[in-house]
Parts: sequence; structure tokens; C-alpha cells
Amino acid sequence: MIDLHYEFVTENVFSARFFLSLFLREEKRPDPLFGRILDRHRLYQQISGDVIARGQECGTLSREVDPGLHAGLVLSALNGVLVQGFMGEPEPEPEPQPPQRLVEQLKTTLVDRLQVQ
Repeated sequence: MIDLHYEFVTENVFSARFFLSLFLREEKRPDPLFGRILDRHRLYQQISGDVIARGQECGTLSREVDPGLHAGLVLSALNGVLVQGFMGEPEPEPEPQPPQRLVEQLKTTLVDRLQVQ
């Protein structure tokens, strides 16, 4: 799911950037279009949590994590990678990390936490 999310965003970078700018500037209640986008974001997080919960029920994923919180953490980290990618390359110190490398690190740290010990 992480790879598909990253792939979707990178293939639709202009739309993602547009919606992110709307999100960052929104100061009042969201208009209907923006409200639907937020609903889709929440639904994606809920589905991700449900996938984790099902894995826990089957015994393939660790019961040590809260499915909803972990799904939110993964999605928040992905959004952070997205924002960093929009900001461009940082200064040489510290060494810049390309978004794909950050996604791989995300999978290593957060997804591996789901493994049954």
C-alpha cells in the first residue's frame, strides 16, 4: 500500500501539489470538493488500519500496535515525504535524501514493526 500510494502521488504530482496547497491554505470549513478530498484521505487511513487489524486477527501481524494509530503514522510519514519532495533538494548538510529512499526507510522502520516477533 505504501508503494502504491507513493506511485500514485508521483504520477499525479501536479494534482497532489494543488490539493496540498488547498489543504495548507484552508482556514474555514472546507468547501464540498475539498471536503470530499479530506473524506478520501480519512477513508484511505481507515482502510489501512483495517488491513492491519485483519493481519492481526490472522496472526500474520503483531498485536503490539494499534491499527488505527499505526495507519495514521504511516500515512503522516508518507505525507511528510510528499511535502519534502515538493520543497526541492535541501542544502548539502545534512546530505539530501531522495523521496524514494525515505519511503524505503519508512517501510523498514514502520512496516517491519508490524512483523510478528
